[in-house]
Amino acid sequence: EKYPRNVKAKQVCQELIDKRKKLLKFLRQYDYKKFEWVLEKLNIEYKAHPETYHKLSRKESLRKLTEMHCDDIRNNKLADYRNLLESQQGPFLKEKLTALKFIRSEQLALELPVTVTEQDIAKVERQLEEWTVKDEIKQQAK
Repeated sequence: EKYPRNVKAKQVCQELIDKRKKLLKFLRQYDYKKFEWVLEKLNIEYKAHPETYHKLSRKESLRKLTEMHCDDIRNNKLADYRNLLESQQGPFLKEKLTALKFIRSEQLALELPVTVTEQDIAKVERQLEEWTVKDEIKQQAK
């Protein structure tokens, strides 16, 4: 402010602004077309008052900050755990593929009803290929 101690002028200015807002509010209710025209001519932006005023408090702000911090910690831990599981997915899929092939070959050799189909094996092979592609992309990104 240029003249911080000129309280009277500041008060008068604020009263005039409040009066203008009040009149604009009424004009907006009764004739929206004229309201828009006035805003355009005066080159001002109208922001309606909120229906309810929410007073900020230190306690509430601290709660919100704490909640945000806890969310960040939780998300970081979940991301780390997701990365760990994704890194273990490749060896698991390889082991699963060999187990499925072994089970199928044993069922065929013993002439038992086949529970593991070729589609199951092909599906696991596709998953393994997709995982290797994703893993290569991750390795290149590092």
